Amino acid sequence: MMHLAETVETARRDVSWGILRSTRYFEGLTGRQMPWRCSPEAAVDQWIGDGLPGWGTAVVGTPDEAIAHLERLLDQTGGFGTFLRNVHGCAPPQATRRSYELFAEYLIPYFRRANRARTASLEWARDNSERFLGSMNQAIEQAKVTYAP
Repeated sequence: MMHLAETVETARRDVSWGILRSTRYFEGLTGRQMPWRCSPEAAVDQWIGDGLPGWGTAVVGTPDEAIAHLERLLDQTGGFGTFLRNVHGCAPPQATRRSYELFAEYLIPYFRRANRARTASLEWARDNSERFLGSMNQAIEQAKVTYAP
C-alpha cells in the first residue's frame, strides 16, 4: 500500500481520514480483528511500522520515501518486473489523485531512469558552480564600475 503527499504530515493526515473504515473492511475480508482499530494515528503507525498481515509495510509519506522503500525492495528481491499499488480508499479522493500524480511525476521517471541526462547536468553544474559563480560575480562588479553614474 502507498499514499504520497508533499510532506509526511500531509500524507499521514490524508490516510487518517479513512483508515479505520478501511480497517473494518479488511477485518471483514479476513475475519480477524486488527489491533490498531483504536485510533487513526495508531493504524497509520501500524501500517508504516510492522505493516499489514499478508500485505507488508505501507508507504505513507513523500515520493523520496517511496523511492527509498522501492529501492530496498529491489535490493531484497534482486529485482521484480511490476509494482502494483493497492487502492486502499483511506485518503479523500482529491488527496488520492494527488498521490497518483506524485507517483507519476517522481517514481516512474526515477525507476525508468528518464532523467539521467538532467540529473547528470545538475550534478555537473553543482560540481562546477564556483567557477560559474565567480565569473558571474566578477562580471557584475565590472558592470557596476563601468556603468555606475
